[in-house]
Amino acid sequence: MRFAGLAVVVAVVGCLALAGTPALAMTPEGGDCVESAKNVKDVLACLQQEMGRQRDYLNTALGKARTQSDPPRLAILNRMQQAWSAYRDQYCDWRADLFRADKEQSQLEKLQCLIDTTERQAQELEDDGTSPP
Repeated sequence: MRFAGLAVVVAVVGCLALAGTPALAMTPEGGDCVESAKNVKDVLACLQQEMGRQRDYLNTALGKARTQSDPPRLAILNRMQQAWSAYRDQYCDWRADLFRADKEQSQLEKLQCLIDTTERQAQELEDDGTSPP
């Protein structure tokens, strides 16, 4: 069964790489989960858990940026985050549509896209959003 799990992971990583998505930028827990996945359903569950971790990371970074912002900057931050969230969702829908003929692959692509873009946004907020250059 270990081989079957590895085959699923290789297939997922390969398809995401072909689609131009960075290869599985995940927490160690997410990577371990995907590596032990036995089928696509397991990989989807791992990606959903990873999305939760990335959402927590984003919320932490956003909370820190909010506490360090004066009222005018906070208003800009809130508008930016709302616009970014809409962009992320539409962008990941667009990415998933590349695989509309394969529902499972489309789901994998969308989740990986959500993970990657959410992680990048959290990093941006963490790295650039709290202090002037």
